[in-house]
Amino acid sequence: TLGVLRAAPAPADARAALARGIEALHYFEYEEANETFREVYRLDRALVLACWGEAMTFHQTLWRNEDVQQARAALQGCGPTRDARAAKASSPKERMLLAAADSLFGDGDGAVRRQRYADAMAALYAREPDDPDVASFYALALLGTMSRGLIGSDPHEGHVPALAGSDTQKRVSEILGAVLRAHPSHPGALHYLLHNNDDPEHAEAALPAARTLAKLAPDFSHALHMPAHIFLQRGDWKEAAASDAAAFAASDRWVKRKGLPLA
Repeated sequence: TLGVLRAAPAPADARAALARGIEALHYFEYEEANETFREVYRLDRALVLACWGEAMTFHQTLWRNEDVQQARAALQGCGPTRDARAAKASSPKERMLLAAADSLFGDGDGAVRRQRYADAMAALYAREPDDPDVASFYALALLGTMSRGLIGSDPHEGHVPALAGSDTQKRVSEILGAVLRAHPSHPGALHYLLHNNDDPEHAEAALPAARTLAKLAPDFSHALHMPAHIFLQRGDWKEAAASDAAAFAASDRWVKRKGLPLA
């Protein structure tokens, strides 16, 4: 059971959909997560985590790609103001998740908002250190404070030289390592650790997570691709090729399932 769900009393079908949405969000399957969180809201309009989750699908953390207006509109589905949304939260955890999202999509430029969001998630992590979702999303928030860019904008997309050997990298490894010791198959911890250690010096430490994710990843193209980052750093060419072939096949199936054009 994902940790955040413990804060979400709701009908079983809504909770199941919420679990799928959080898993898709952890794997950066933003379109799938968006559709699923909208389904959650249809099933239970009182569940504020549906609005939180939908808003978070509009912030692609590591690629600095976001739609702030859409995110704000999603949050407003659970109330027109911060106070109105907080009043609908069923627990302090939910209130703090909403407040963190409000920080991320509030005023200020991207760097300021990402730092405010990381600070808000740090406070939530201090309160809920054993919640694997909170810990994983906090680690991702820390990675989001580092310089990143859209795919293709930087030849080192997926990691940046400034991350390797930094205090942020060390802290993220500590947080995610603790999650994986308690929850060895947690999707966010497995995934984010690979992004964190995507450099030649630190890839070895993420090899167990890469091989675990390669075995356990669902039919999501990004999740199936991610182990290739670590395999590539180590020169494990056959494993890297297998991960990318599996990812391409999953992407192809998704396009066909959705009836989308090849473009």
